[in-house]
This record gives sequence, C-alpha cells and structure tokens, in this order.
Amino acid sequence: HRDLHSFPTRRSSDLCGQQPSPFTFVCRNKYCTRIFREELGENEFGSNTAEVCKLNCGDSGSLWPFPTGGITWGLTRELQPILPSIEFDISSSPPNLHAWVNEATAIFESYLVKMNSSDATPPTQNSASARAAAQLVVRVQISGSTDFLGLYTDESYTLDINAPLDTLVHVVIGSRTYFGARHGLETLSQLIAYDAEVGEYVIVRSVSIADRPVYMYRGLTLDTSRNFVSLPRL
Repeated sequence: HRDLHSFPTRRSSDLCGQQPSPFTFVCRNKYCTRIFREELGENEFGSNTAEVCKLNCGDSGSLWPFPTGGITWGLTRELQPILPSIEFDISSSPPNLHAWVNEATAIFESYLVKMNSSDATPPTQNSASARAAAQLVVRVQISGSTDFLGLYTDESYTLDINAPLDTLVHVVIGSRTYFGARHGLETLSQLIAYDAEVGEYVIVRSVSIADRPVYMYRGLTLDTSRNFVSLPRL
C-alpha cells in the first residue's frame, strides 16, 4: 500500500485566494477547447483543466503514442475521482522481479506527485471530496520470470481499468515480462490527471488496452556538429 498524502495537493484557487477560473475546457471535434463556462452547451460537460479534458476526448484520449493493439473505451467514458493513495498488488508476479516492480511503481507514483504542487492540505477521508473519491488498486501480473532485455524480449502488455463500485477502481496490468509491465505502468500514468481546481486526482473509469513496442530496437541520434561531444565521453 502506498499513500500520497505526504505529497499534499493544492487547488488553483488556493494559489491566489480568488474564485475559480471563469474558463472551462470542453471536447469539441475531438479537441479540447477553452471557453467561458457560460458558453457550455446544454449537453456539454466542462473540465477544469486541459489535462482532465484530454482524458476522455478524441479517439485516443490522453494516450501517446497510440497503443498498437487498440483501445476499447467504456460506453460513457466517464472519469472517476480517486483518493491520493494507491494499493499495489504484485503477488502475481515472480518473486525475483518484486524489487524491480516496486521500483517501477515508485517511478509511477513520482509522476502523480509531479502533477500537483506540494504546499496545501490534501483531501482527507472525512472531506466531501474524499467521500466522492474511490480507492485505486493496481494489480501487476507478470507470467514470466526473465530479467533479461534483448532484441526478442516480449514487451507486450494488456491494461484493464474498471470501477465495479463508486468506491473502488480496479486496474490489472498483465504481461509476460517485467518490461511489458513497466510499459503498462507508463500507460496507466497517462490515464490519470490532477484537477487543480478542486484538488483531486481523476482516472478513466473504464478502458481496455493492448499494446507492444512497434520496433524491436530503439535508436538515438546525436548531432555533434553544433555541440561537440568527444568519443570517450560518448
């Protein structure tokens, strides 16, 4: 169990002591657009931030690059507020990979911490915001025990999010190797946003994703004509 309460949340209205912004973000023609709140259409739903709006806007939402195996969204593409705490279940992964998985989950959590500032009081379980928020539980299931990354290593993964209850969001990341699970956690981080207006995290409520790297190898190009780097340093 990990708790992000040690990294306090902050609402944007707390920064300047003013009322919430008169603007909102709305998804129109698969793009998030900033408008005045009074310009919202009768059947439109506004988001406080562009990051929240992108979660359920367009074919791929906030995901980049587009998963190679496709995305299956829930029927309504609703968002769910979540508590600033995460429960990780890695019991279905090989014991020799537990340390690596724990490191990957710590990196995932650091992404969430960076989404918000750190000098205000977070929602507590007794607050109105927390009562409407759900517990996020992430299960990492790795079927293979290999710790070797090579040209033919299987880095595919599946990611499923569902909210069987208003108080619970369940995430399952399945892969054959640790490296696939690591990619799954990276994708999961793109399905969560921080709403600075109200000081809470939100997540896509229902989605299924299948993905794997497009290429067997990655490359890096250095242009040393403008910024010379010696061969020993390389």
